[in-house]
Amino acid sequence: MKPYQALIWSEWRQMRSNVMFLGGITLLAVLLLLLGCFYKIQAEYIETAAAALASGLPLLYSIVLADSFTREFIQNTDRFLLEMPVSPTKIFFCKYCTNLTVFLLLSLFTTLIMALTIYTIGPKAGKDFIPINILLIVMSCWIPVHGTIFAASLLGGNAGNGVLAITIMPLLYLLLFPGTMVITMFFINSNSGWLISGLWLTLIILYFSSIGFGWYLWAVRIAHRRKIVKPIIAASSIILLAPFILFGLAYLCTSQSFYSAIQEARTSGLDTDRNKLFPPPVSDEQNVSSGILKFYNDYYGKGVPVLPSQYATGPSWTETNFSFNGKPREVLPQKTIIATANYILNDPHMNQCYVILAETLKKPHFRFERGARGQYSTAAVFLSDRAYALRVAGRDNDFFVCLAGLDKIANALTEWPYAFIKESGLELKEIEYQTAIAAGPDTHDVMKFYHEMIRNVDSINPVMPPDILYSFDDLKDLSISKCLNPEFSRDWWLPLALPRLFQMAAAQFRWEIQRYKLLKQASASDCIQAIMPDVILLEKNLNDIPGTDIIMSSGIKDYFICRSKFESYKLCLALKIYRIKYDKLPDSLQQLTPEILPKIPIDPETGKNYIYKPEVNGFRLSGHEEIKYQTWDIKPEKTK
Repeated sequence: MKPYQALIWSEWRQMRSNVMFLGGITLLAVLLLLLGCFYKIQAEYIETAAAALASGLPLLYSIVLADSFTREFIQNTDRFLLEMPVSPTKIFFCKYCTNLTVFLLLSLFTTLIMALTIYTIGPKAGKDFIPINILLIVMSCWIPVHGTIFAASLLGGNAGNGVLAITIMPLLYLLLFPGTMVITMFFINSNSGWLISGLWLTLIILYFSSIGFGWYLWAVRIAHRRKIVKPIIAASSIILLAPFILFGLAYLCTSQSFYSAIQEARTSGLDTDRNKLFPPPVSDEQNVSSGILKFYNDYYGKGVPVLPSQYATGPSWTETNFSFNGKPREVLPQKTIIATANYILNDPHMNQCYVILAETLKKPHFRFERGARGQYSTAAVFLSDRAYALRVAGRDNDFFVCLAGLDKIANALTEWPYAFIKESGLELKEIEYQTAIAAGPDTHDVMKFYHEMIRNVDSINPVMPPDILYSFDDLKDLSISKCLNPEFSRDWWLPLALPRLFQMAAAQFRWEIQRYKLLKQASASDCIQAIMPDVILLEKNLNDIPGTDIIMSSGIKDYFICRSKFESYKLCLALKIYRIKYDKLPDSLQQLTPEILPKIPIDPETGKNYIYKPEVNGFRLSGHEEIKYQTWDIKPEKTK
């Protein structure tokens, strides 16, 4: 142990004057902060200054201590080798670990003193006290900074190179970063984990490279009085070339996988040309979309008129149980329902908005505009509320005119080749059917509308379009915020992200091929239980796709849930038809066949029969969700 003790003591003896100097600077900084707080001099900046010193002083420590380390190595090279019966490698690491330990203790002491200052005398009474996890993150950054400064100082034999190392360290980090990012992307699926691992791996590589290069310079070059120019050139070449070689190889590998996946998708029957799915644009004069945008601007741009205080949140009748502000219809006073209907039908501003919408829906073409999903939904809900109001007023024909307009809007969204837009269209379809069930008239002349809606249920396709990338242009146009933090959505970031995007797209294509095959099975299955093992396997495979934590979902279960909803709507409409024909509700669902329905469907979500319970003024139907139907009892003669 004596040689190592001698080395440690030698290192401490060389450092102690500098340590005392640095400790004095730290104490002086603390005293200045205390005086500033006591005399209220720039007191609002005390916490900021303390935090800055806690982060910045370790940089000064690393420069000064690296100078001590380097100076003794350069001055005492021969003495160390002659007097110490240990190898140059042991000399190096013994003295370096001593230097690093002193640096960490000094830095930790400084940070704790500054944190205590913030906590005890800061203007915000310690609200910004540095937590232990932040402290550990800062300390983990100190170590690679210390290593880089040490290597640069040893390289030149003076502390001035430490200042240079701080300057060039961000550049070294940026040079290494592309290489580490393409390495980690093959092992980590989560995008957030991918980014974090790439950042940390760069720091780790930078640190160990600095330590390894410093050891090589001392043990192989300096200790043997050999020149160090060639190692410097070699190390510089590796730092400059290796990350870009790795990035290029990753780019070639992932792009080849991407184009191969496109070919596999085409072979399996998936249409990989998204442009073919979009209908050609039409002029605003013939397109419904422009009128809907005008309706939306008038409806909200001028401010929606405020209802009387008891109706302040407006009507919300788009549910099968005809609720109003969350209250079932049966507990609402008739005057509340009638007053709301009168407001919707007679308010000048509401009528003006309806005229705009009604004229718009007469146009021949319905081309959905990107980014207008909210406007379409607003128009559909507006028509649903008006349909309820018309039913209260006894205007049955106009009721179905509103539903027809709502159906046009819903169809426009469901035909769009984006999953989140089609989902909105299906939600509007649900509103349409719920409105017809809850408020549709019970007269013989409207049975044709219900029969048509029942037939249309079978034509509703709840299969979500593939949420995947279709071409290289789609990759370039892709919003980076879908797979990375929105702060990175800059043009300069896209080249770095391309290998990851290629990797994500290829994996998604291959997974989508499996989903496409499974959806074919689903469309031929009565319920999800028939293909549940394949669904579980598909969702398990989903975990192997990069970026799935943000941008993908299987959609198989949602497919059966949507089918369950519309099958229940079909049964409700059939029950309304039965009641119209026989002036009563059936005792069981089996009485609907074969006159109204060819067969009674089972719940596609559960594989069980729907539960039907007749009641005095309606019925309850339970499947995916419970539908409570109440016979319409609002007299139109009470309305204006």
